[in-house]
Amino acid sequence: MLTALEKGGCPIKVYEREVTANTPYILQKDNDLETADIILLLVSWDFVACDYCYSDQMHRAVKRHMEDECQILPILIEECTWEKTPFAIIPMLPGKGKTLKNCKNKGSALKDISKWIERAVDHLQARQL
Repeated sequence: MLTALEKGGCPIKVYEREVTANTPYILQKDNDLETADIILLLVSWDFVACDYCYSDQMHRAVKRHMEDECQILPILIEECTWEKTPFAIIPMLPGKGKTLKNCKNKGSALKDISKWIERAVDHLQARQL
């Protein structure tokens, strides 16, 4: 999905980090959450079970989102208890209480998420003008 956006002209640089409950929590000197313009959170049981989800960096990222310094797009992969996370105040994608796993038409849901990412990129580019 991100590759298609990048090839379509969206200036995207992807930093991937797999975060699960079994992942040791390591503070990085070069913290992606502190510098990223767009943050995609793939929300699952594993993700909400890890300390990273509740870290100071996540709280600062949410604050940056609220101050329009970055865009956080939480994507609900599976039903889980995300309501007590720092990013719970941000609307979940794909929306309407659906998870990506329980969407009947995953292609359509991914297309909608892709549009949200494009809008976030457009918003950030317009803000920089």
